[in-house]
Amino acid sequence: IASCGMTKTECIQKYGAEGYDSLNVREEGTDRADVEGKERHTDANFVELRAEKITGRILGASACGPAAAETINQVCLALCNRLTVRDMARALHSYPSHGYLLYRISMALATQTIS
Repeated sequence: IASCGMTKTECIQKYGAEGYDSLNVREEGTDRADVEGKERHTDANFVELRAEKITGRILGASACGPAAAETINQVCLALCNRLTVRDMARALHSYPSHGYLLYRISMALATQTIS
């Protein structure tokens, strides 16, 4: 488990409940989880990304899973450079990887859709 930046509570305190976007996506059902699913349980693993609603600037993230720390490292870099979800969505992500889930979340927040 790993996290960085602002928590949900901190986001609500600073921006209000409607002033930030948050998306929590479970790892289960992703191609990487399917590949590793035979070796470990993937039903409790997730990545959550929080971003300012108006600008899309990344505020924080939480992750649970075998590569949580590595996934959060990418968000730490985004925080230090004040990147947005659009910036994260434009970055290259290897496939299938644990980090690809972060790409999908960033793309969803940037376009306000999830599939």
